[in-house]
Amino acid sequence: MGGRIPHGLGRIARAGSRMVGRETAYDHGLRINALVSRGERLILRKKFAKALKVYSRLLEMYPDSPLPRLGVAVALFKLGRRGEAMVECDRAMGMEPRYLASYGCGDGAPDGRGAGGGAVSAYGPSVSLNPRYPYYHSSCGDSLYGMGRREEALAAYVRAVERDPNYDHYHASCGDALSGLGRHEEALAAHGRAAELRPDRPYHHASCGDELSKLGRHKEAMAAYVRAAEISPNSAWASRGCADALRAMDRNEGAPGG
Repeated sequence: MGGRIPHGLGRIARAGSRMVGRETAYDHGLRINALVSRGERLILRKKFAKALKVYSRLLEMYPDSPLPRLGVAVALFKLGRRGEAMVECDRAMGMEPRYLASYGCGDGAPDGRGAGGGAVSAYGPSVSLNPRYPYYHSSCGDSLYGMGRREEALAAYVRAVERDPNYDHYHASCGDALSGLGRHEEALAAHGRAAELRPDRPYHHASCGDELSKLGRHKEAMAAYVRAAEISPNSAWASRGCADALRAMDRNEGAPGG
């Protein structure tokens, strides 16, 4: 961060000046920034219990700020404590309802009573911790996808790709959402891009095989499954895909005009 207080933390730093004195507000803001950044890194590394401790510490320092409360909500949700996550989300939204509305998770979001609603309520506002982080948009997409809201999930994945176009996982997530929407040509392109970025991952090649099969391009699908099997010889997905592609090719050859 290079000593720069990011947007959104200035208000917290000013609040801190009332406790530590105006002359030390900047340094105090940097300390808060360090805690927020540490929590973000822990979330990205899937160390959710440690992230919860960091955000809880920040929340003790500033119980009237929505920023640490949203971090607590994300960590709680990741730990499977959805009820507690919803409580913290509701409190944070009461302080700063614009956070949800700014990222398309406001009026259209469910009330959070079910598992999916809790996911959206926990992840949607989490982008406010750092809206440039593609991880948060991708996580929101995962939650929406799990609820069957694939158009919205796709939009979240696209935002993740826009922020980090060189990460294969985000392209693959777009491909999965597009496939669920029946947009197989676009899904193939997304999985193909993921395979270009990480040709060593069998998932991407097998996913290309699935989309090619759905498009009736069985010979190309076979080649994609073979590539997946070469990378991961024990992949049941690749083996099953090869077998299905062979059967489809045999049917086509045996059909009139095949």
